[in-house]
Amino acid sequence: MKKFDFGQTVTVLANVGVIAGIVFLGYELRQNNELLRTDARRGLMENRVEANKRLSDDAQLMPLRLKAARGEPLTEEDEARLYHDAAVSLTLWEWEWEQFDDGLVDELPVDGYRSVIQRYPHIGSHLTQNDRSWSAEFVEWMQDNVLEEQI
Repeated sequence: MKKFDFGQTVTVLANVGVIAGIVFLGYELRQNNELLRTDARRGLMENRVEANKRLSDDAQLMPLRLKAARGEPLTEEDEARLYHDAAVSLTLWEWEWEQFDDGLVDELPVDGYRSVIQRYPHIGSHLTQNDRSWSAEFVEWMQDNVLEEQI
């Protein structure tokens, strides 16, 4: 039987420790990735809540959106409010798209985006007229996947 000296024993234990550390690191990374995905899904839900709260809390916003959708004349103040309304929606959608593009969420509510833009065309117009406010990749994705049926 071969005798192990102290140095060999330490080396073997160190190697086992390194392997155990790598396994533990893999486990921690998997948990972290799942937390990131969960956080991204929560963010999408919070965006939807925020969008609905904006419409329910602001007594002027829904009538203004409907006025614009009907093609009624708008004041300068109306146009400014619609500009910022569209900017808020598109900013939230860009964040959602970034989570999707990073692989943190599996799908986006494309039909929901289309429905909102169909009801309130000023949002889609804002994207195409002010595309420097968002990343080129997001604008391209929106044009290919959301606005394709609207244009």
